[in-house]
Amino acid sequence: MSNPTMTSAKLSNPLSPVHAQVVDRMKVLYQADHRERFLSLQAETETLLHQLQERKAQLRLETPVTEVLNTAGVR
Repeated sequence: MSNPTMTSAKLSNPLSPVHAQVVDRMKVLYQADHRERFLSLQAETETLLHQLQERKAQLRLETPVTEVLNTAGVR
């Protein structure tokens, strides 16, 4: 089992105050192994969300404006 501190250090962004409160509450409610898994999943989720946002931005840049207008029925 890896160290929960190391897992939380993998988060790309510092925790916002709201996330910090959630983590503090979680520490009280769950055992160390569950906390570790939660933090790991949270980091993975944040990474996937970031990748999705980057891909959407990339697609917006790649899609010509005329194609968007044609799809919307504008001529």
